[in-house]
Amino acid sequence: GALVIGRQVLAARTHVLGPDHFETAAALSNLAQLLVADAETLPPDSRESKYDEALLLYEKSLSIREQLNSSDSSKIIKEHPDVAKTLCSLARLLRTRNRLDDAEKYYRRALEIRECALGPRHPSVAESSNNLAGLLVERGRHVEATSYYTHAVDIWEKCLGPDHKNLATTLNNLALVLWSQERFDEAVPRQEEALNISRRRNSIE
Repeated sequence: GALVIGRQVLAARTHVLGPDHFETAAALSNLAQLLVADAETLPPDSRESKYDEALLLYEKSLSIREQLNSSDSSKIIKEHPDVAKTLCSLARLLRTRNRLDDAEKYYRRALEIRECALGPRHPSVAESSNNLAGLLVERGRHVEATSYYTHAVDIWEKCLGPDHKNLATTLNNLALVLWSQERFDEAVPRQEEALNISRRRNSIE
């Protein structure tokens, strides 16, 4: 299956390219992703071993990519978005395991890297802002989450236009966190806008 192939790819890249090559780091991340996906098909009490292995692989991939960035300035622009992607994957897994302090730390690092490497108005920055906001909601920090959701909405609108599904999702997230603060006058128009986007998309599809 996919896990067997993922392990074979990692072994081949490690053998041919070495353990510290950026393609080996990519193979480590890919295998970790496959392990997480496979774990989620299992009963909750049977997932731990795969989650543990995935966590180690993500951490190893991150270490390789960070070393590449520090040792070769020509790779920084190319590799930094990959570092951020690995950080996001690692944060998601840590969040699943209720390690919220660590997850927040990695989400913040990913956001910072994407802002520096890609610019403050890139869609990936919106994705990171949305991810961090969701975690902050989970931690009960709704006011702070509102700021990150608002930032994500602003980027989605400018980069992807008024009818993109990501904009609808984030607007709905923003509306919910505003509802939780009893900021109803702000929540209602955003929820209506999210619904209108969904209706327009459904009529097109």
